[in-house]
Amino acid sequence: MMMKELNLSIVQKEQLKALNKSYKKQLITLKRNEDIAVRESRDRKATLQKEKKEKVMGLLSADQKNILVQAKKLQQAKREMKIAKKLDKMKASLNLSDEQVAKIRSTKQSVNAELNAAKENDQLSRIQKLERLKALKKQNKKVFKNILTTEQFSKMKEIKRIKIENKQAI
Repeated sequence: MMMKELNLSIVQKEQLKALNKSYKKQLITLKRNEDIAVRESRDRKATLQKEKKEKVMGLLSADQKNILVQAKKLQQAKREMKIAKKLDKMKASLNLSDEQVAKIRSTKQSVNAELNAAKENDQLSRIQKLERLKALKKQNKKVFKNILTTEQFSKMKEIKRIKIENKQAI
């Protein structure tokens, strides 16, 4: 979070500090507890994070919450610009037609919407969410295969392979 932009009062800062201290203490206790399974530990950690977020939001005024909303919108706009830039780069490197770019853009938007819906669905377990994300990724790959020509798809795979090799070399 960008706390400086929120202009927290002294009281809010103290409450936030106490909240963070309590949260860290609970996490340490959770990590030290060897009697619980990894899955249960993850679930408890997620619950702690959710509770902390709710408490932090409870500390903030309406104006401060609006600042957070605006910051999230700004982050989303930056993400969209980054995606557009990446798509332009893909268009150039794979020699995509405008029709292919439009199809890829709409596919990415729908997949991202489904990803966000899966991530935010509290009724799904962590494993169900992971399975949903894997299924969406697999579906996305099939769609890409249908949009791109064989040469474009193989070139894209080669570019990805080179990127992975370069990351591992660093």
